[in-house]
Amino acid sequence: MIENVGQKLKSASFLIFTIGAITSLIVSFFVASMFGGGLAGLVIAGGVFIVGCILAWIGVLALYGLGQLVENSDIIRAKMEEPADKTDADENTDIKVVD
Repeated sequence: MIENVGQKLKSASFLIFTIGAITSLIVSFFVASMFGGGLAGLVIAGGVFIVGCILAWIGVLALYGLGQLVENSDIIRAKMEEPADKTDADENTDIKVVD
């Protein structure tokens, strides 16, 4: 449950966006039916759908960004916890001192 939190947050943001887009589609059908299905109703319903999708996208940006931040911090922590290289600077044979 606690493993891979960053990926879970990113997946949750995708799910929330999908629910928001489907909800805006349903609302746009209701708006179109309120206007009798004419051209004006279809244009307004299309606008409701587009605005709803944009708002859903904006709403999940922070959650997706948080998931990405958690993944990146896990990668950084894993790299910091790796054992240090066993060669010391004194033993480095690539550097030659010229007198």
